[in-house]
Amino acid sequence: PDPDYREQALAYMLKATAEWKEFEIVSKSGNRINSEWCNIKLKDGTQIGIGIDTTERKKTEAEIQSITSRLQLATSTANIGIWEVDINSNKIIWNNVMYKLHGVSPETFLSTYDSWKVLLHPDDLPEANKEFQMAIQGQQQEYHSEYRIIWPDKSIRYIKATGFIELDDSGKAIRVIGTNMDITERKLGEQTLKVSENRMRTILEASPVPMV
Repeated sequence: PDPDYREQALAYMLKATAEWKEFEIVSKSGNRINSEWCNIKLKDGTQIGIGIDTTERKKTEAEIQSITSRLQLATSTANIGIWEVDINSNKIIWNNVMYKLHGVSPETFLSTYDSWKVLLHPDDLPEANKEFQMAIQGQQQEYHSEYRIIWPDKSIRYIKATGFIELDDSGKAIRVIGTNMDITERKLGEQTLKVSENRMRTILEASPVPMV
């Protein structure tokens, strides 16, 4: 490293605070190596240093961060909400799209499963809750549901939810991770088509002249 960086590393080693600290070192071959060091001073004044090569871990973390960033971009562009429910704590974690899909803000929404249920249409709540409970009780490995939610402005949106159940070693559900999609336009289109079909059927049945 540069002289200033070298001085910082040396000062840390002399302190012997027994705290882990990250340093980037350069090998004789010129390769840069990420590392973590801990320097301990014994009662007799002897200092012991422990170093760990963290280069591969840093690369893995960087790759994970890159994948996460691409996933966030993809889900945001596709307007897909990602959610997670911790079964034991009843807490939920949402990405930004989830708040948009439900018409609420991170500042006002309490991140609990019970708070989510409040957003559901009262006619859909029993079935949606039943499907979720069946999933976490081990009666099914995946969670699929469609339901309506009511925004603060009283408008109604249709949501399609899909989730994967994570189990512990004993087979007990501990977490559910899934996605949400707004399917309002599709549902409204289906309803409009159904009305048109019923209207045409009524006209045909009422017509005195058979239509081919």
